[in-house]
Amino acid sequence: MPSFRINRPPQTESEKRAFIYKYLMKNGGIIKSEYDLKTVSEEIARIEKKVGLKNNSYVLIGQKFADSIFNMTVREIIVLLLCFTAVTALLLVISLYALVKVFIEKNINFLAVHLLCGAEKKTCT
Repeated sequence: MPSFRINRPPQTESEKRAFIYKYLMKNGGIIKSEYDLKTVSEEIARIEKKVGLKNNSYVLIGQKFADSIFNMTVREIIVLLLCFTAVTALLLVISLYALVKVFIEKNINFLAVHLLCGAEKKTCT
């Protein structure tokens, strides 16, 4: 996009939006191609490696291509979510174990008297 100058503030909301779009296009750029989005993405990745840009320092917007979010592939996101779920489940089990252990240790004399007197699960409720 050629250089442009804006000499006045935007008058309407649509003009403001157009100025923002032009500013973003000037700073970032838009690639319009007859190739599919995956081919364009692979070509950009090849150029990135060649010139030494940061990996995925661009955003691709398309209809049928979304294999990366937050610079992670879908497979990496699934693995990350599975690890997060496993760690959460482990913390839950450890927390419940500690809670029950503290409860029993705190009330050991009270529970021992009930057990000595013949208390059962049926009579406790």
